[in-house]
Amino acid sequence: MFEVNSIKEKSFGKSKPIAKTINLWKNLDLFISASSKNSAFLDYVFNKILDFSINRISKNNTYKDFSNTLELVNSVLKAWYRDSDDKISMIIWILNKNEFLFSNIWNSSCYLIKENNVIEITDSKDKKKEFLYISNWTLENWDIISMSSRRLLAYLSESDFIDSYNENIEKFNKNIKQIFEEEKIEKNISILSFIYKINKNKENKQIDKIKDIALKVWDTSFVKRIIALYMIAKEKFLQKEKIIKNIWFLIIIIISIFFLYKIINHTVSTTNNSKNIILEKKQLKEAQIYVRKASENATNKDLFELNISNAKKIINKLEKKHLFLNDIKNLKEKISNLKKSFEWIESFQENKNNKIIDFKAEDSIKIIWLNRKTYIIWKNYIAGPIIKNVKYKKFVDKQLINDEFIDATTIAWKIALITKKWQIILFSTDWNFISSKVLWQNSWENSDIVSSYWSNIYLISKKDNQIYKHKKIWNNFNKAIAYLRKQDQKSINNMVDITIDWGFYIIQKDLKIRKFFSAPRKRLEKLILNNFPDNYKLENNNSKLKIKTRPELNYVYILLNNKIFITKPNSTRFQDTKSLKYLWQIEWTQNKIIDFYIKYDWELFVLTKTWIYKIDFEENEGKILIK
Repeated sequence: MFEVNSIKEKSFGKSKPIAKTINLWKNLDLFISASSKNSAFLDYVFNKILDFSINRISKNNTYKDFSNTLELVNSVLKAWYRDSDDKISMIIWILNKNEFLFSNIWNSSCYLIKENNVIEITDSKDKKKEFLYISNWTLENWDIISMSSRRLLAYLSESDFIDSYNENIEKFNKNIKQIFEEEKIEKNISILSFIYKINKNKENKQIDKIKDIALKVWDTSFVKRIIALYMIAKEKFLQKEKIIKNIWFLIIIIISIFFLYKIINHTVSTTNNSKNIILEKKQLKEAQIYVRKASENATNKDLFELNISNAKKIINKLEKKHLFLNDIKNLKEKISNLKKSFEWIESFQENKNNKIIDFKAEDSIKIIWLNRKTYIIWKNYIAGPIIKNVKYKKFVDKQLINDEFIDATTIAWKIALITKKWQIILFSTDWNFISSKVLWQNSWENSDIVSSYWSNIYLISKKDNQIYKHKKIWNNFNKAIAYLRKQDQKSINNMVDITIDWGFYIIQKDLKIRKFFSAPRKRLEKLILNNFPDNYKLENNNSKLKIKTRPELNYVYILLNNKIFITKPNSTRFQDTKSLKYLWQIEWTQNKIIDFYIKYDWELFVLTKTWIYKIDFEENEGKILIK
């Protein structure tokens, strides 16, 4: 399939070069060309590559296995770089039949010599310290690949490669070496070259079979009769008039021109396709460079977003042409991870320590913290207290007929529940349900959201954008007091949820947040949202949107798109709140979040369809970290 030859010149300088070929499986080979001034470092990395490659890179999953190997090699490089400034130039190739994958670092280079053309398929300007990307190429018959620990075009010209071309790869390398010696290039260097060849033996066997079949067919009476008829027709044709001969001659010329046009058109098309592939390969490199620049400018929002945007534009164009799909998939993953890192998004990792209890919670609606115990509100009963490894109880309100709970809050050591028919029911610490009445008015407001503060409950009327306060009187509640003024009601657009900390945080359906203050004077402030990420938008109209805080908490929490956003007010004095600053978010990738409760600023309980989780986190230099 291929013939390989290497040059390892170490007559000059202190660098040690390496050029190695390792057969991993049948028709699966590993090539390495490298050099470094620190020979111990070079040997150590080379041995690690062998450990990570042999018996680990398979023929069926070559790309994925090679990617995993490079990640392991990167971990070795990072560990070494922490204690040393040594550099290593290296290129690693994997050849699977005629498909090859490669990645390189620092000054290493790779060239394809094809039909009197020299294509540099590594980026000379991209001097990486780690293996970041995997590129691929498909080889054709008589293609030569030359890979080196240095950039060869810094010492040779393209004509040097073309003049050195030889189907004997040993002679090709010998010619390259001779040019180095004549030019007196005093550099330690390793060059690994190989030529791809289709298996001639198989080809010859197939040709021989075709010849045998042709001879057998040729030696039959049927073929001989056809030849005789042809000779008779030819003789008759020669006897025809000259004009007929000219007509036939003209027809032959037209047919010849037609086929000649087809051949030229095919040649031009093939040349254009080859040029297009080279151009598109450059575009892929540009996208890779943009992603790397985004990583390097992660502290500069404008530059980061500009580079990511440029990379995405190129990726979209290449995807439409169905080119470099493996590289694009890898790039997309890197962009996603970069954006998560830039926007401080952390995916929640489930483990035994953060699971409190498991259950099927399809109909659950709320998690409540009452008297230092956790309770779960279902549509038609309450479950609790929820304690790890302890079976919980179910409390059913037998008077709840053709009705169900839709929201709940805590008030004066009780749970206040609002029902679908807009009734308020209290659940006391002795686990009894009590129906509450609203005094001095005909009925409760039509509200499906209830909140509380001290001995008051607050109902949101979405119909007229109003917040109603009801003061608790024993097990009943006083007549409603409307909080918002008429001008406030008109300015609020589709109020969705509220939360209270000496004032009212109001979140709208368009995700704008306002704060209403009742003292020292009534006013409604539109809060500025600082540093909020691009994913602060409603992805699904049916997704839950909640906002939560309390007077003793320092942060404001928002549930949006199955993610919990953590924000911080600009002032600890509630009456001075002008803005919220985005700090961090945690996303759930498997389970759907139904509700969450903030026990303390550093501790969350999260209710999903199958589990209750406990999350501990901390703020460090303005950043949130999960413990």
